[in-house]
Amino acid sequence: MRDYNSYQVRTLNAIRRCRTPALGGHLYRCNHCLAFHKRYNSCRNRHCPQCQHTQKQQWIVKQESKFINTHYYHIVFTIPHHLNEIALSFPRFFYSSLLRNAWDTLNDFGWNHKYLGEQLGATIILHTWDPIYLFILIAIVLFQAVVYLSMVNGKMPKVVVNSYFL
Repeated sequence: MRDYNSYQVRTLNAIRRCRTPALGGHLYRCNHCLAFHKRYNSCRNRHCPQCQHTQKQQWIVKQESKFINTHYYHIVFTIPHHLNEIALSFPRFFYSSLLRNAWDTLNDFGWNHKYLGEQLGATIILHTWDPIYLFILIAIVLFQAVVYLSMVNGKMPKVVVNSYFL
């Protein structure tokens, strides 16, 4: 078993105690059946799947509102398992390097005239799977390259697209 840092221990403890008597709670009386019901407090930890469902759904809706109405590619960057110890020991350095290098790869591909020769648009998401320490980057990349012209009177002009990609 590997050692956890103090932040990871606090997070795991918060999730373990979420919506249990350990965090206290409230007693509600149902107006319909007149029975009493216990409702335990949540941990409100950002990593807790019980607490963050609503925030996650709101984030998804917000991200979808930013999408351009076109098709997208789903590109997955996987990380060799022998780098897991570095990821776990130096997460800030590892994740920022990982995201930066994934974007650099996509960006270089997009600007290469052999393939596209234009700016790509992408959203890159880090996905971790703790039981087996799997680190994956998921990139959602525009089917079309987007070329933004300069702002005119504070407004973005019509977007020019190139449908040739991959």
